[in-house]
Amino acid sequence: MKIKEQLLQIAGSQHGTIAKFQLADLGIPKSTVAHHLRSREFVLRARGTYSLLGTPDTWHQQATIAVLANGRGALLSHTSALKNLGVLDKGFNDTNVSRDHFDRELQRFHVVTNRNIRNDKDYFIHRSISIKKLPIPQIVNGIPQVTVERAIIESAGILGPAHLDNVVFSALKKNLTSIGNLSNELAQTHTAPGRSKAKLGELLKNYAKNNAQKIKMESILEKRVYDLLNKTLNLDVHTQFPIYAHGRQYRADFAIPKEKIVIEVDGHAFHWSREHLDSDRRRQNDIASAGWRILRVTAKFSNREIVDSLQSLRYSNTHLPA
Repeated sequence: MKIKEQLLQIAGSQHGTIAKFQLADLGIPKSTVAHHLRSREFVLRARGTYSLLGTPDTWHQQATIAVLANGRGALLSHTSALKNLGVLDKGFNDTNVSRDHFDRELQRFHVVTNRNIRNDKDYFIHRSISIKKLPIPQIVNGIPQVTVERAIIESAGILGPAHLDNVVFSALKKNLTSIGNLSNELAQTHTAPGRSKAKLGELLKNYAKNNAQKIKMESILEKRVYDLLNKTLNLDVHTQFPIYAHGRQYRADFAIPKEKIVIEVDGHAFHWSREHLDSDRRRQNDIASAGWRILRVTAKFSNREIVDSLQSLRYSNTHLPA
């Protein structure tokens, strides 16, 4: 394979980026590397790191450059790794440290490296931590990063309780990890400044206790509703509760059997077809005719609105409007 083809192949697998050290590892002479990288096809993005001209300047490309700019062994870490895994809330802003000598547009990346380097104005990253031994790396979306367990543990001090809870829930739902794996990794992790082992430990205990119920849930919104009903109101809430009506069997998102109340969570109602809407209306009518009162909740409901609506329904003999 020709050298140019090798360069294009490597860059193609890394969101259009390439680093000098990767070419040196292939045994390509420095003079040859310099010749190709000086061509109009490549643009210098960070120290020793280039991108192909015309490739999209996406978050993933910037994250790849942030890792490659730190040389061999560098990995995406903390909330950046969680974002790469797709388990971080979309609205979370993971810019935590502001230092004038960093490129402000690239401060959102966390990179961990085993090299004893000093952050300076030429480095692309927001934060670099030198450690003696890196966790076993994973390649996610073409980017080397720490394991999901390590990313969650290192992010616990940065994330608020709700964000951390959502991250753990998403990682479990996607089968990226397990309560056991997270607990084992946490037990083997040393205490360090900014590392909130206690906060994550308490959360994992709660998951271990209620995992049978939570694992049935399909979305973060369902988990939020469950936690609200279970913790705030201390109600006997059942998930995916079977209801038989008019010869049909339905499963309610949540049910309070003693009070004959059903709580339905509508996460994506705006995508429903007319056929789906008709089926849902028939389902709701059947459940209501069987003597159940129904509360429908959407992502736009605040916790206060959910509690107030449920309490109104509990102390009323009428159905809330759909």
